[in-house]
Amino acid sequence: MKKPVVELLASIPCAAILVALIVGIYYYLPSNTFAFALGIVAAIDSGFLLSLVIFALQSPDLQVTVANDEWNPNSPFFFLHVVVKNNSTGFLGGGIAAECRGEISVDGAGKFTPKWATRAEPIHRDFAPVGPSGGTFITTVEPALIDQAKYETIGPEEERTLDIAVKVDGDAQCYIHEPENYYEPMHKRNGYGPGKHQVALILKYGSRKTGPFEFVIDNGSGTKPNTVSLRAKQ
Repeated sequence: MKKPVVELLASIPCAAILVALIVGIYYYLPSNTFAFALGIVAAIDSGFLLSLVIFALQSPDLQVTVANDEWNPNSPFFFLHVVVKNNSTGFLGGGIAAECRGEISVDGAGKFTPKWATRAEPIHRDFAPVGPSGGTFITTVEPALIDQAKYETIGPEEERTLDIAVKVDGDAQCYIHEPENYYEPMHKRNGYGPGKHQVALILKYGSRKTGPFEFVIDNGSGTKPNTVSLRAKQ
């Protein structure tokens, strides 16, 4: 896990400015005034450093591991997942990865935004009556839920599950699983054939990001869903 450091690096020029102020005050003000001004600058500097410490303690600490998925033979789908855990302690209520979304590239190309498995499926089911005593359910994609499925909020010591790929019974390909896959029959969108595929995952929340977290999709040559697997890259 790579901590965001942009905010901490920003403290370097601020510290340099404070040092310059102290030197300038020393040369141009009487000693008593210098001592008073130095106290003010020290107070500002201490407050600034305290803010940085609080910020560091409130930063999310995201860890990503491969989920222990097993294929249910009664299902035509086998989803591969990773588990995203926020290891921060929640000091002063912080450490929250708000509106966290994933960004996946495969074999060094592409940019996919996977669905959070902990989000509802972006579909809507309506019952359509047929005849006097029968009927059927019609499933339609709900566009408002498509975007919602791309974002999760992960509080301190919480974890969420993120889709990576899915393989469908009877198909040799596997598919990177975005919410838009629900527009396609049997989720068949963003397909990759048999072989090993390098996956890089970046997590973005607010103006920050962490990663990449690297994995390997091993898609076997068979058409059964359990011929695909996911592992962390060594």
